[in-house]
Amino acid sequence: MQTINQLTASLTTLTNSEQKQQPSMETQAPSEQSINLVIDLFEDWKRMFGNKLQDRQHLDLRTAELWALALRNERLTLAEFKQAAALSLSLKWPPTSAADFVALIRTESEYPETYKAYKQAANQDYSHEVIYESAKRVGFWEIRSQAESVTYKRWQKVYPEVCEEHRKGAVFKLPESHQIEHKHIPASPDSSVMQEWEKLKQRMLGKRGKSCEQ
Repeated sequence: MQTINQLTASLTTLTNSEQKQQPSMETQAPSEQSINLVIDLFEDWKRMFGNKLQDRQHLDLRTAELWALALRNERLTLAEFKQAAALSLSLKWPPTSAADFVALIRTESEYPETYKAYKQAANQDYSHEVIYESAKRVGFWEIRSQAESVTYKRWQKVYPEVCEEHRKGAVFKLPESHQIEHKHIPASPDSSVMQEWEKLKQRMLGKRGKSCEQ
């Protein structure tokens, strides 16, 4: 029969084992910095929209946490957040959801979304010159060979910079496509085409000679 101490030790071991198997909610939560960014955004909206904001949604700490979580799941970069925040201040009504907030920049942007562009670069699918240029700066080999957790972090910094440079007039070139080069290859004198051509010339010259004699 087990003693009290032995039972307690067994339960402690089992509890610790279960905790290791289940992902911690704390590790899944958004960072404090992300939450503070959303809180600051909400404060700007309160100053900008006043009563309009109160009529549409209650922006408390819990709402900020949910927004920060949603924005993290959308893989929103800091540059994209700042751009969307600036655009939101010129709206008649503020966005009522994180998805609407993200849509301010991703549906109207002339460039592919950050994570989508990264995945295209990983597959060597350069649909836009900014993707190719970003891949070149991050490293073609690194994107294909290293872990996404490593290269995507670098991509999140480089890609917005490249897009901004392109927006201001920088020119980036895509690699030349593998097109079939057209080459002029002269026909062989012994070919049937050349033989027919020679016969035609002889007939034309013969007719021209007869007309001159007449």
